[in-house]
Amino acid sequence: MSTRDRPARSWYRVLLRLYPREAREHDGPRMERVYEEMVRERRAAGRGTGPSFWIPLAWDAVRGAALEWLDVLRGGGRPATALTMGEQMNALLGDVRFALRQLVRQPTYALTIILLMSVGVAGNAAVFRVVNGLFLRPLPFENPDRLVDIDETAPQWDLEFLSIAYRDFDRWRAENTTFESMAVFDRGGGNALIDGSPVRLSYLLATHDIDDVLKIEPELGRFFGPEEDHPDGPRGGMISRGAWAQHFGSDPDVLGTTLTINGFPVEVIGVLPPEADFVADVDMWIPLRADPADFNGWGLNGFGRLAEGVTIEQAREDLLAVHKAMIPEFEVNEISSPVIHSLRERYLGDYRVGSGFLMGSVAIVLLIACANIAALMFARSLARGGELSLRSALGASRRRIMRQLLTESLVLAALGGGAGLALGIWGSGALTAPLADQFPPWVSFDLDAAFLAFVVGITAVAAVLFGLLPALQASRAEGLVGARSTASIGRRRALGILVAGEVALAMALLVVGGLSLLDVQRLGKVDPGFRAEGLVSYSLSLPSQRYEDAEARYAFAERYVDELARVPGIRSAALGSALPLGGHWGWFFMVDGAPPRAEDEANPVVLNRVVSPEYFETVGVELVAGRGFDDFDGREDGTRAVIVNQTFVRTHLSHLDDPIGARLAPGTELGDDPNWMTVVGVARDVKHYGVDSEEGPGVWQPL
Repeated sequence: MSTRDRPARSWYRVLLRLYPREAREHDGPRMERVYEEMVRERRAAGRGTGPSFWIPLAWDAVRGAALEWLDVLRGGGRPATALTMGEQMNALLGDVRFALRQLVRQPTYALTIILLMSVGVAGNAAVFRVVNGLFLRPLPFENPDRLVDIDETAPQWDLEFLSIAYRDFDRWRAENTTFESMAVFDRGGGNALIDGSPVRLSYLLATHDIDDVLKIEPELGRFFGPEEDHPDGPRGGMISRGAWAQHFGSDPDVLGTTLTINGFPVEVIGVLPPEADFVADVDMWIPLRADPADFNGWGLNGFGRLAEGVTIEQAREDLLAVHKAMIPEFEVNEISSPVIHSLRERYLGDYRVGSGFLMGSVAIVLLIACANIAALMFARSLARGGELSLRSALGASRRRIMRQLLTESLVLAALGGGAGLALGIWGSGALTAPLADQFPPWVSFDLDAAFLAFVVGITAVAAVLFGLLPALQASRAEGLVGARSTASIGRRRALGILVAGEVALAMALLVVGGLSLLDVQRLGKVDPGFRAEGLVSYSLSLPSQRYEDAEARYAFAERYVDELARVPGIRSAALGSALPLGGHWGWFFMVDGAPPRAEDEANPVVLNRVVSPEYFETVGVELVAGRGFDDFDGREDGTRAVIVNQTFVRTHLSHLDDPIGARLAPGTELGDDPNWMTVVGVARDVKHYGVDSEEGPGVWQPL
């Protein structure tokens, strides 16, 4: 056999693995010779080995293997296969035609089984499409198994993911020995002028290493390099294919065009490839232009490409050594440390348990469907007792009867699987459509070969599950006089086992499903601490060149809120740096006169939000003590006010009988001249991190 046919022969050997070991050893070499002869004949006739060749071949292999296993389970000897491959295929076609005639004669029976089968297959197909997109489909980049997420963690601050400080990344990048490349990025948006018209553009601020990490090439032009990626470098950026088509009509002369973004000129130096959309769905990529000497806290996302042969643990130890070597310069590095995860584990790990639960649930549904179908086939075999006895009396062997019955099962499974495939594609589309925006852009729920192979596989397994035992029972001693009552007893016993199994599976599914429903109901009754009805949110960004200082920005904010509140249909309007269920800005606070904390008692990170006076009324956050902000809070020295939540009172102000009037200062130590803030109100806890999460301490400061 030629070299080009070796992969196909390997697949045929995989099919032969379905047979019991004794059958493989006895007939395997001969069946391989017959297969090679058939391939040579088709080549000589100018016919390829496409689906018309492989589908009947695979069908015959599955059916033949099932029959061999029936003989093993029955304890009988395995007869030698005397027919050639061509004769077996002709016999197969005859069995299929007879099975179809049998099903046409009893349409209610056939349609019932097809319906049960299609529902079971559709549920599994729909859930598998989600699982495949989340955990099985390879990432759309070169060597995706070497791509990892990089972050920082600070357990002492009760922060699992801290985000990355640029000065840490800059040192990691320079001194690590386990990464081929690494990059950090952030997202933003700006107001741009294109051909004199104002346009809102979203962009990704990234270091120049990002194309090396992803191994992607520009559609047009070039990626930005180190010369652009520093504070004094020229301003250049790359536009996405979508922005290129929308704003420039895909004009190849776009290179060199200068855009004004937030008042700064940015030259277009390239067009991003389609793979860039898997990182972030934005209009542009712009250099981060960060300075490691200018510490602006933690807030960057990072990812890297491991060197070949390096494990995640080795890379983590490498970065940890670099990070801790910085402690003499930056003491905070004793608290923070780098963490590395695979991209799927970092962004999708929380969904693994839920996906497994769904997959197990629909698998149980399919098993119940198989048990129902098997029971129907048992009942039908009782009605066909006379026919099967007559065929046995006329010389049909038990193997021949089992082959025909198993063929009927496979035909029913194929019809039900086809209907289930169509229903599963439709149902999975409805299931994945609302999920698309909840996951990173590189998660795709498109249909692929794995989806089709899964549906075909579970259809074949289901056919064997519901067809094997009825075929074995129906063919047992059908031609022997007086054996019918014994066979009937056996069938009744098998039916009892099936019913007991169905009840057990259904009870397990009902119990777990009921508990899940109770969880959903419980979460639905949780008070989030704010009023979501009628609440609409969106973000604003002001160009720094036009609004250079805090006074200009605050004047805009006051005017904007006043004008927004006058819009018909709006009852109240407010501004806030972070709304419930979104955003995190962590601070530390010290309390005037508070007793010192124990050595093992951490000073927790406090969620800090800056809001306008109308915020509490607009969002529906209830004050339980004190007052809300007014227009004078924070305008002059000595008037800095703060509102705290109930958890903050427990973690920081429990030593006071009345928290109103307490003084706070930001930081972890009180200096000579603390920047005191006075507590003027206590608000209810807001479920800022999710309705199923415990709320931490939080404060609101006036705009």
